[in-house]
Amino acid sequence: ENQKKTIILVTHNPAHLSFAHRVFYMKDGRITETKVNKAVNREVGRLISEPMAVSKDMELLIRTYTNLSSDQVGNLLIPFKAKQIVSEVLIGMTSEDVGKIEKKVIDLLIRGINDDDDTFKFLDIDDEAGGMGMDRRTARKLADKIKDIIKEIKSLEEEEEKLKNNSLINTGKETMEIRHYLLDLYKAKVTDLAALAIIDQTIDDRMSNRIDKATVQKKLDLSLPEGAGLNKKTAKKIAQRLELLILGKFK
Repeated sequence: ENQKKTIILVTHNPAHLSFAHRVFYMKDGRITETKVNKAVNREVGRLISEPMAVSKDMELLIRTYTNLSSDQVGNLLIPFKAKQIVSEVLIGMTSEDVGKIEKKVIDLLIRGINDDDDTFKFLDIDDEAGGMGMDRRTARKLADKIKDIIKEIKSLEEEEEKLKNNSLINTGKETMEIRHYLLDLYKAKVTDLAALAIIDQTIDDRMSNRIDKATVQKKLDLSLPEGAGLNKKTAKKIAQRLELLILGKFK
């Protein structure tokens, strides 16, 4: 401003959006949307749109992720999603290391996983070569966790798109796939049909924004016939991972 100059930045990185006075969204060479950043200053700005009502799904996510705000929509959600995924799988990392991995996860959220070993290679190769320099066992473990979460999120996104385009598709298939994923992930052996039915209903209720994370955890933890009868620790883990999946597919 002091030099009376205009800077135009072309970027695919949503982390840069908060520094601009005005943001133009483009697709196929055409401007599709324009937003004005009314709070920009020398340190950091915050991209805001016209005031709008908070949707039910966003409201429930905010209950879990207190740092999430209703202003974080579309591409602005991607860095937040990446931070939550990294926080889910990493312990004892420096902020700089976490930041590098977050950038990798952002790329995976945007582009998807085209090479199953790409994340492992990034974590395994030395710092000098642009990687993280982890030992191979840790790199493999973390890469598999990140890959599994990203793949499940992308699978949910595909199912959501199918549901939008075809109202006749049975949502029960999506619910069962999520249930299998969560029970397998935490090695929860559930053979009681009544318990399985309650788990499916709980997942469906959360996916449809009828309940929040706390209610999911409670229903999974309660003994039959009121709940699914899972142990408290497993119920908590499943409720948290389900919330992460919902955040991941949220647009």
